Amino acid sequence: MKTIKPTQAVATILSRYQRRRNCLVPVTATDAYADTLARACGDDVDLDPVERGLIHLKRQKVISGRRLVTLLARHQREIRPE
Repeated sequence: MKTIKPTQAVATILSRYQRRRNCLVPVTATDAYADTLARACGDDVDLDPVERGLIHLKRQKVISGRRLVTLLARHQREIRPE
């Protein structure tokens, strides 16, 4: 398996995975339920498209759990305001 270059943006890595596997990120019933439950509890949790895409790749067993955590952490560092 290739190592991920630290200079690549997570969105670029995600799009490459999606092109290779020809997969789109569907909105599942579980996603809708989780969003509704979070809103009912007063939480303001909303995943961006990159985070949803990474979770979908994990569900499809395209990436490992360790790779998911690594990419999510890197994505959070990229989008965090300095």
